[in-house]
Amino acid sequence: MLQREFTEEQHMFREAYRKFLSAEIVPQMEAWREAGIVDREAFVKAGEQGFLLVWPDEISVLSKLLSKRRPMRGWVTGITPCTAG
Repeated sequence: MLQREFTEEQHMFREAYRKFLSAEIVPQMEAWREAGIVDREAFVKAGEQGFLLVWPDEISVLSKLLSKRRPMRGWVTGITPCTAG
């Protein structure tokens, strides 16, 4: 297994993300699976906590996709619960 040395800031971010997932995402996962969609509020909360982002080189591609106003399928949500330590 690859061993990494994280900074204190990275450890703090990881811990905050784990707490966010435990409190806001994991309790809702089964309902979202059954509904086939993740509630928009989950993204709002993740964004408020700084857990969502768009890389600069993806902004123009993203804006083109959004301007087509078609449902987007197969996208990774950006909210991914991970149980790995």
